[in-house]
Amino acid sequence: MQKIKFKSAGLLRWLIALLLLSWVGYYLDLQAIFERIQGFDPDYGVAMLLLNLSVLLLMALRWKIIAGCMGVTAPYHLYLRGVWLGAFSAQFGPAIIFSELARYKVLQGYAGRWQLLSSQLLDRLSGLFALFVIVILLSPWSLEKLGQSALPRILAPLFIMLVLLLLLFCIYQYRKITGKGQALVFLALKPFTAAKHFFLSLLIQTLLVLCFALAVLGLGLGQQS
Repeated sequence: MQKIKFKSAGLLRWLIALLLLSWVGYYLDLQAIFERIQGFDPDYGVAMLLLNLSVLLLMALRWKIIAGCMGVTAPYHLYLRGVWLGAFSAQFGPAIIFSELARYKVLQGYAGRWQLLSSQLLDRLSGLFALFVIVILLSPWSLEKLGQSALPRILAPLFIMLVLLLLLFCIYQYRKITGKGQALVFLALKPFTAAKHFFLSLLIQTLLVLCFALAVLGLGLGQQS
């Protein structure tokens, strides 16, 4: 019965996704989009592939650092495999569910459920916090460039509030953890350890921004006024 419900929910998500894509596609000039993509500079594509490969390697290293604090002792190549499979699985359903499930399955034989799930949560939070810091630092410049556009001025504070609420929720949940579990989480958040995976998170976010910039330049959009 549960399998039938799970399959039905999956089919419903696919149906909704197809309907949304059809609706978006109706309002887009697909021929112009395909023509633009055909003119994509392959040199930029190679650079993007190299950047994405670097991101995967760094994400695996960040996860390994955090998971090590949780007592997970798995070789680096398994973290890399988990990150790659997570990124691949995220294309076929809700990203945060499919991705984290794939990562969990790869390493489930190397640690307990609490250790693995905690490492994955802290890994996500490290990247989210880095993104939050980047948004805060770039907000004055971004708002100046966007001028009087109302939507970004509304969305930026909402994003900041969302991240703050998420951090407060995680702090509240952390207070409910006791004993060895709390000590392991604290170990991952110690200044020296946190500085290592937080630096990796900043580097990852920066590379992702560069990858987007390369896509813009490869399509020739950067030369347009």
